[in-house]
Amino acid sequence: MAKVGITGASGFIGAHLTRALVMKGDEVVALGRNSTSPAIRACVVYPNFRFIEGDVRDRSTVVCAFAGVEIIYHLAANAPIYRAHQAPAEDLAINALGTVNVLEVARSNSDIRIVVASVGAVYANQIDADETQSDWPDTFYGTSKRVAKRYAWLYARHFGISCAVLRLARVYGPGMTRGIVYDVISARLEGHPIRLYAHLDSEFDLVYVDDMIDAFLRASATDWPSSPLNIGSGQGVRVADVVAQINRLLGRSWPVEVIVPEQRRDVLCNERALSLGWRPRVSLQEGLAPTVAWFQRARR
Repeated sequence: MAKVGITGASGFIGAHLTRALVMKGDEVVALGRNSTSPAIRACVVYPNFRFIEGDVRDRSTVVCAFAGVEIIYHLAANAPIYRAHQAPAEDLAINALGTVNVLEVARSNSDIRIVVASVGAVYANQIDADETQSDWPDTFYGTSKRVAKRYAWLYARHFGISCAVLRLARVYGPGMTRGIVYDVISARLEGHPIRLYAHLDSEFDLVYVDDMIDAFLRASATDWPSSPLNIGSGQGVRVADVVAQINRLLGRSWPVEVIVPEQRRDVLCNERALSLGWRPRVSLQEGLAPTVAWFQRARR
């Protein structure tokens, strides 16, 4: 089993990945700022898990925390796009400088493999975007994540760092805290109208969290390319269909308020990932059922 480091372990995807690594038997060192999160509390009972409180913006903290690890999964990020718009400097520091600090660990030990979580927001246009698109996005969040990717490329080129960058589609599943699926389920369970920030005919690329974790675990192998790779379903799901499926699971329809009536299609081309053997295996119907059930239990 490997000795593994992970940032962002208390986040939605990070919590699932941390749990998978711990249950696999890896020795896991998690670096983060929230030692009281449910995800961290659930793992501290395992002898092969250790949490270190610290900030990815502090290089010495990152280097010390991950001394001796073989793999680092870097998921810490300033995720909400609105937060990046409110505080661009902080967004850049967390997303770009935080990534550079993780890369510095591997600079002193070229045997370390790094897997960086990126996003589809790095593309100026996410309509069937593939990895060759070079236009810059017009958001602070997407720009900071793209800067981080550029540093990963530079460290790989100049210092021989082994670093995979996964550009994630919209991930959903138990424990999620934002996104279209979260907005619909939360509204239904809390008893207020469903407030949507996209047109009902918008199409989004949705991937169940277990499929995403499979991609991270595969990317930790050194035979995966040290270059950006889209991890998505390759298919768009209409917002109206997401609402309808959740309504069926919870019983009867529910009022919908469209706050931002913009019609969008955010779907990533996943052909490169498919050629490497990864593919999404959980359908939307199969993934929504346990997601809804989790939220129902959490609100009891």
